[in-house]
Amino acid sequence: MHKVTPKDLGLRCVCQFPAPQLYNDGLISGFISAAQAEFSSYGFGPQNVSKIEGDRLFSYVVSISLFNGNAGFILGRDSLQINILNGQTLRDVALIKELLDKGLNCVPNLKGFTLRMAATCHAVFPDETDVEKYFKTIVIADGPVRQTGATVMSADPGEAMLQPGDRTRLDLAISEVHRNAVFMAYHFTTQHLPTKEFWDGLSPKLDSLAGSFGVDVVPLPP
Repeated sequence: MHKVTPKDLGLRCVCQFPAPQLYNDGLISGFISAAQAEFSSYGFGPQNVSKIEGDRLFSYVVSISLFNGNAGFILGRDSLQINILNGQTLRDVALIKELLDKGLNCVPNLKGFTLRMAATCHAVFPDETDVEKYFKTIVIADGPVRQTGATVMSADPGEAMLQPGDRTRLDLAISEVHRNAVFMAYHFTTQHLPTKEFWDGLSPKLDSLAGSFGVDVVPLPP
């Protein structure tokens, strides 16, 4: 088992609406007012909001940016997209979860949604490990090609009836940012607002997926 150190944690969440949310002033003002209430402790102000109306009916976008662009919330007709980057510690992980909750609270009358999330990090191997050689042990490629990614899917019986795109999975690729590292992307889906019980239940499942690649992610610093 290879012990790896996680760096640059991120979370991407697409909150898919059950039906298009057509432009109306109540929706937009409600979203911005809720954001002001949810993010006031982070110095939220007009400088954090941008709006592109497009044809107003189909292509509007309202964006909120916090922490110098490391947290973004984009409301459109079909979804709310949340992107949070550059977590390094357990405290950052708690903040990522808090920002996710607050972002979802900004959508008025949120019902019937599907959350499609991807938790990401760069996992750095010990110096003596050759990542290229490691990668060749977990993928099979025929012919004169270089495999650049690998995927493993959860075997949880509770997910057996789900479509492949909705099942928990881990994508692995050689990192293009950090030396001697791989990029890990855990994908998971829920139709409920995430709770502590949700995260606690998800954690061992993600550890199992990493273990199937022979990777043990060491705990983050406080």
